[in-house]
Amino acid sequence: MPTPTTTPAAKLTLAQRREREHLRACAHEAGHAVLMAHYNLPITEAIATVNNPIFFDPQAFGYVSEDHEPDDTHIPAELIDDYIVTYLAGGEAQAQWMHQAEGMELAEARREALYNSGSDYEVVRRYRRNSDLSLAQLQARTAGLVRRRWAGITRVAAALHRHKRLTGPQILALLGR
Repeated sequence: MPTPTTTPAAKLTLAQRREREHLRACAHEAGHAVLMAHYNLPITEAIATVNNPIFFDPQAFGYVSEDHEPDDTHIPAELIDDYIVTYLAGGEAQAQWMHQAEGMELAEARREALYNSGSDYEVVRRYRRNSDLSLAQLQARTAGLVRRRWAGITRVAAALHRHKRLTGPQILALLGR
């Protein structure tokens, strides 16, 4: 996977800023996908793209989808924490990427990733009503799994960076499954 520069954003060219944002989005979506695979949740595809701005900074976005994305009323109680962790995994993987590849302090990277993960955290807040674990416990579980699955996350992120879209079977193949 290309290694972004640790140069401050103000000194990066537009192309370098686009690359940095896309790499962050790829790590984010790979975090979701790899932990979905870890919990054997169905994955349809992962997509990460970055806009081509004229008057503002580039912004990347993406998603990981499954065939029938459940709402919190259709998730079995024994799986609710697994689903919450997969939603938290995107931000944690993005923060780890910014920390390891860009040299950002981990606490700062987590704050920035949280800012970029608003829709994920809306789902987490909604699902949390059905969990017996605290948010801190779920975040700790997520951080541990992201660390243990980091090699797979970087493989999926690199492929997503190259191809912009991966199918569920392609993601599983990258994970040796």
